[in-house]
Amino acid sequence: MTGNENADSDSLRFYCDENIDYEVCLALNRAGFDTVHVKDRGRRGASDPDQFQTAIQEERIVLTHDRTDFVEKNRDYIENGAYYPGIVIAKFGTVGDVLHGIHLLIEKYDFLENSVWYI
Repeated sequence: MTGNENADSDSLRFYCDENIDYEVCLALNRAGFDTVHVKDRGRRGASDPDQFQTAIQEERIVLTHDRTDFVEKNRDYIENGAYYPGIVIAKFGTVGDVLHGIHLLIEKYDFLENSVWYI
């Protein structure tokens, strides 16, 4: 997705970290987002840097509750001028809270790549 396209459910692909409830992944899929969970990929227990690389290879935005490791990876990529699809850090809340936060995010911004977003 380039900065000129509107972010919407048809163009966004998410990679849910293992700390994201699987129900969130299912709800995102029902809402039209192409979403996978680490357990769908048999990647439970993999390190956050490894999860981040998998998300990049699959061109997916990381959805996580884990701020520390993923913010650090963002910093590394920005400093090196490397591309990645984006990171969304969700506060702990209900499935509906996460969906609502993502919808608000994509209504307000045209891009998510190379950025960390908090919902």
